[in-house]
Amino acid sequence: MSSEHNPYFQFFDDHIPKKFRTDTNNRIGPYWFHLVYPVVWIQSREPYDHEATLTVQQDGVDIKPDCYPFFKFIEEHPQVCESLVNSCPYLVVLYETWRRFGNIKYP
Repeated sequence: MSSEHNPYFQFFDDHIPKKFRTDTNNRIGPYWFHLVYPVVWIQSREPYDHEATLTVQQDGVDIKPDCYPFFKFIEEHPQVCESLVNSCPYLVVLYETWRRFGNIKYP
């Protein structure tokens, strides 16, 4: 599925400002996403302290850890977006709220 037809990728696309898309770390609401290839480390302090680490290694991809933009990676590999969203229960709630009501504004 291409990125433009992947609702999980669209969630990231709608919530990561263009000016931050070249960073290796990005944020959606209280969630920080750190691309430290071959994993993405997700952390949040809301609604409670929690984190997840997902292996996102792709065949034929050789990226040095913390040297590649997170958004560029998910744009090239949108199939990982669903796993990223599903890694944290509150992130799933944010995604489902966005799907139902549109773009969400965070404090």
